[in-house]
This record gives sequence, structure tokens and C-alpha cells, in this order.
Amino acid sequence: MMSPRSKRRGARGPLLAAAAFLIAASGPGERSKDLQTVKEARSVAAEWALTNRLAAAGRVTPTYAEAMARQAKRQLASALKTVSDPQGPAAHELARLTRLPANASPDVLARSARRLLAIEAGLEDR
Repeated sequence: MMSPRSKRRGARGPLLAAAAFLIAASGPGERSKDLQTVKEARSVAAEWALTNRLAAAGRVTPTYAEAMARQAKRQLASALKTVSDPQGPAAHELARLTRLPANASPDVLARSARRLLAIEAGLEDR
């Protein structure tokens, strides 16, 4: 008779095989597309952070900063739709960015850009 532990280990086999298949199915094309998407999103987040930093210092008008934020949020929402894993870290970070207000703290935006940079590095390592 099989022990409960052996049964659990046996059940993992098909799950591991399915996971391996899914990873293999997301071949270089999807990873490359995701890498490009994350790079562009990181740039957008960094530009948004800079714009809000300049707005806080009075170096750009609030109207300009709001227009740039709207454009950034549109680009980030579009990027969110293109990532291959809607539950992955890139999707979560993009979703977080799209929920921020136009006048989000430049530091919050910069941290998000750094998180996207880390995600980008992980995609480059694959």
C-alpha cells in the first residue's frame, strides 16, 4: 500500500510536467516580446517620475505634468495587455502603476521603475 506521502509525490509528476510544458511553450519569442515590453514600461515609469519631480519643483506646469501622466498610464495599460503572463511580476507591477494617480510621488514611481528593471534583468537572464 502506498503511503500518503508517496501518493502526493506521485501526483506532483503530472503537475511538474505541465509546468515544464508551459515554460517551454513560452519560448524565446514571448520572452523577447515581454523583455521589450518591460523595457519600454520601465522607461515610461522613469519619465513619469521625472515629470512629477519637475512639477513638484515648479519646473513644468501642472497641465503638462497631467498630460504626461495620462499618456504614461495609457502606455502602461497597453503594455499590461501585451505581457504573456497576466499573473506574473511584470503584470502586477504594470497594474500597480496604472492605478496610481497622475500626481503620484516621484519616489513611488522611481521605485516601480527599479522593480521593472529587476524584472527586465530576470528576463534577460533566461
